[in-house]
Amino acid sequence: MKNFFQAPQFEFIGVRNDTAFKKLKRLTWIVPILSAFCLSVFLWLYHPHICWSWALLGGYFFLTLAITLLARRFLNTLAQNFELSHAHLKQSEEHFRLLANSIPELISVSTGEGEALWYNDAWYRYTGSSPNEKFGINWRHVHHPNHFPVVFEKWKNGIQKGTDFEIQFPLKGSDGVYRRFHYRATPIKDKKGKITFWFGTCADIETEMTQVEDQRFLKEATAALNSSLEMETILRLSSDYTVNQWTDLSAVCFVVPEEPTRIISHYAPSMGNSKAQEEISIGQLSDLVSKIDWNLIREGKWQILSSKQVGVSFLGQMGLDFFAAHPLFLRNQLLGVYLFFLKSGKVFHPRRLKMLTEFTALCTNSLNNAQLHLDLKEAVETRDDFISVASHELKTPLTSLQLQIQSLDRKITASSLKESELAGLTRFCVDQTLRISHLINQLFDTTQIRIGKIQLQKLQTNLSYHVEEVCRKFQSEAKAKGVGFEWSGNEAIIGCWDPLRLEQIITNLLSNALKYGAGKPISIKTKVLDNQTHAMLSIRDRGCGIPESMQSKIFERFSRGSAEPHTRGLGLGLFICRQLVQAHRGKIEVKSTLGEG
Repeated sequence: MKNFFQAPQFEFIGVRNDTAFKKLKRLTWIVPILSAFCLSVFLWLYHPHICWSWALLGGYFFLTLAITLLARRFLNTLAQNFELSHAHLKQSEEHFRLLANSIPELISVSTGEGEALWYNDAWYRYTGSSPNEKFGINWRHVHHPNHFPVVFEKWKNGIQKGTDFEIQFPLKGSDGVYRRFHYRATPIKDKKGKITFWFGTCADIETEMTQVEDQRFLKEATAALNSSLEMETILRLSSDYTVNQWTDLSAVCFVVPEEPTRIISHYAPSMGNSKAQEEISIGQLSDLVSKIDWNLIREGKWQILSSKQVGVSFLGQMGLDFFAAHPLFLRNQLLGVYLFFLKSGKVFHPRRLKMLTEFTALCTNSLNNAQLHLDLKEAVETRDDFISVASHELKTPLTSLQLQIQSLDRKITASSLKESELAGLTRFCVDQTLRISHLINQLFDTTQIRIGKIQLQKLQTNLSYHVEEVCRKFQSEAKAKGVGFEWSGNEAIIGCWDPLRLEQIITNLLSNALKYGAGKPISIKTKVLDNQTHAMLSIRDRGCGIPESMQSKIFERFSRGSAEPHTRGLGLGLFICRQLVQAHRGKIEVKSTLGEG
């Protein structure tokens, strides 16, 4: 292959050839001697007796000798100048080689017609080729076959125009992987303006292009996920937004936290109409999820498995070779996994995992926002319901109290009030006042609990005594509603509790049982548990029961176990009970069957 940096081969005898130069210098001596000899022979033959001819011969000899000495001196100076120029040229060549080979860009030099002449070391390192190989004009062996026709056409157009031009194209490296490069070609012209060479630089832009593409994907994904606060929409996007660009299939599975191999629900896109590519079912995903290392997932790490490792049939039917699982945390609680699948020939390389990690973080953030929006919406609805119920609950006893006081005032004014009537009216007013006080106390306790200022005054006290006292207070109300108390295990149970708060807990529970279990007996049971450090209080009614969907909510603020119109209350009693029980380092739970209590 022709080397662009080879110095020109000048056609000047002796300048770069020491032997030829020595012969030229010898010739400068031979010429005057030979010419003097020839002149002497001529004079001897034709004018042997003319003395001045010999003088002329001597003058000629010395003249040619002087000319010879000047010629030799001129040749020596000329040779030195050419040798010095050649040394400078070689030094410039070496400097340029060092410069071109020290930079990471791929450097090339081509003829004015575009035929490749020289490449720097970076080119050979990247392509894995050798300087002994011949490339020609098209470099086809390192270009991607899909891009080469376009690149070659742009190259020819640039050569024809004779001006700087730029192209972006992928080049195959020695590892067989294509990376994108930005190529810039600059023409080198002679004094007449003719292009003698093309100087080209190739800068690796794969990293920059990758970052731009990744940021664009994340920006678009963020916009798509933030466009909705509906859980369903976000989950649908989570399961299909990465398909084609980063995965071949993806899914989202929600699991039971205590039993993660049990799937509650899932979101997966349809794969087509063929039987092998129907929408993935919960049963198929359950087989897959059971193979996951949940200890690894709980640590927030990826797990990558092959279809051969898990042995799940639907993966092979769909041509899926690998799948990766990533945890789905909502409010710091593991609720499920993101699943991503790849077909044969693809792998979960670092860039893919990095992008999927960032994408799942965006999805989780959007799901948390959607949950916050849902909670806020429910809180607003609960607040509105509470205001309505609280207004009604406070207004009812106040109205009754107002009517009774007005009636009492009229009778006192008319002096027609009997002593028995006065006692009844007074008792009624006191009951209504206590009812209002109870409602206000509930609101106050809720506020104290919310700000963490509830305090306990613990004493050694008997649980059974307090149960008996509360039952006695409710005796008349229970009799009026046709309810009897069935109490078992009424032996003394001594513990360290706050007596007032303990009675408040029992009162709330018993009041709740009377409210929903009117007309049927209420069972009360107390006992010391096996560990001898905890006591149990169980109160059971036989009323309408609580729907299963409501059982997890009845201990929340403003929640009631029944929406029946005859049930009253602020929905705070059981919430306060739970907080007080937990303050005593205990726990409270409900078990109910609809229609049985």
